[in-house]
Amino acid sequence: MNVRERLHKYRANGTTAPSGNASDSTEPSPLGLEIIEETLLCHPEAGLSLSAPERLQLAPGEQRERSKILFLDVECLSLGTGPANIPWLIGTGSFTDKGFLLRLLLCHTPPAESDSLAFLDEIWANHDTILTYNGASFDIPLLKSRYALYRKNFPERPLTHYDLYRVLRRIYPAKPQRLIDAEERILGFRRKDDLPGSYAGQAYFEYQRYARRNLLDQIMRHNRADVATLAALALKLDEAIRATAAQYPVWAPKIHKIKEATPQFILQGLAAKTELDAEDRRLAAEAYEKLGQLRRAAREYCRAARNGEAKAVLPLLKILIKLNKKKLSLAVIDYFLYISEANLQEKLLAKRQALLKSDH
Repeated sequence: MNVRERLHKYRANGTTAPSGNASDSTEPSPLGLEIIEETLLCHPEAGLSLSAPERLQLAPGEQRERSKILFLDVECLSLGTGPANIPWLIGTGSFTDKGFLLRLLLCHTPPAESDSLAFLDEIWANHDTILTYNGASFDIPLLKSRYALYRKNFPERPLTHYDLYRVLRRIYPAKPQRLIDAEERILGFRRKDDLPGSYAGQAYFEYQRYARRNLLDQIMRHNRADVATLAALALKLDEAIRATAAQYPVWAPKIHKIKEATPQFILQGLAAKTELDAEDRRLAAEAYEKLGQLRRAAREYCRAARNGEAKAVLPLLKILIKLNKKKLSLAVIDYFLYISEANLQEKLLAKRQALLKSDH
């Protein structure tokens, strides 16, 4: 009997999904795996709309079909990836024509993990993109280790992975550490009566040992909100990328630092800003250089270097030498030689000697 047939039999017995007010003495399902499905139109904690366009831009110039994006969040016994760390609750979500389809894969008993991974395989087969929060460091390595433990093959087909933790810390100045930080700073809400995911181990222990569901149901509510927040943040990122391409100001002032940014996108993002700092100037210079506009690149490198961006000095010299501006190159070296750190000073002296030798 495969996972879907077991699920159908389970539902046919009249068992319903647990509610947030479930009794502490609720008995685990004899089948071990329970799959709770619901379709959301808005975020369950904040009321934010989860309506998505047909295609989402999660990176400049890359449009992803909304139904092919899988949002993933895992609750387990600890923060490690060892064999004893069971992912007893796997939360997934995806956009459909009817709304945001949320699935919680709940292992009532540890042996049900094999069925949970098998059902996850079926879900993954319909998607080509995974979106997580810090999943590159935790969720994905954990799942890979669990697949290996059960001698299962982790999905071989290419799955593009977007880790919002890494993306948001690049483009947003008040770098969010936790998902709830991103909710407060970017989405503008704070959860009420939320049980942190750090209690997931304790919740599962109490459920297994004493059949108490109180903490377990709270962790399920927490995971449900986590998956919905991933979708809301993805919509927010899509909005920022589209607005930047149109040179409108956005909530992410460093959107031009997104990893996949093209030179054109970087310049579009900077054009929407009222003030540019030294790092912005350097990024603009790098974009102009890639586009072959060397004189404009040199001007921006010079402005960045004079405002304290040490990383702009050597690229500036490289362009000046390419433009045969030897006297200007020597003047730049003399200017920055005595105000730079020792490591840069050594490189500047080497450049100076090379230029002087070329005159002879």
